[in-house]
Amino acid sequence: FGVFSSVTTRRILPTVMILGGWSGAIDFYNSVEQLYGLPEIELPLTPFELTAPILGLLLVFRSDRSFDRFSLGSEYSWEITNLF
Repeated sequence: FGVFSSVTTRRILPTVMILGGWSGAIDFYNSVEQLYGLPEIELPLTPFELTAPILGLLLVFRSDRSFDRFSLGSEYSWEITNLF
């Protein structure tokens, strides 16, 4: 199958597998922490709250630039087809 044998899939598969395994381990830990009296794992929200506006602006500007490129390419393709 094309998706499973592509270069991109082979390149990112180890990273995806590691992240999936790590997520599964954290989920397993959270399911047994109360049974054995283990400490609870928590992440502070401050880093996420501080970086969210910056990431939002980055996505907006990236989307805006891609739309500008698409619009310019569309104009050029109309000019080419109008010549014929």
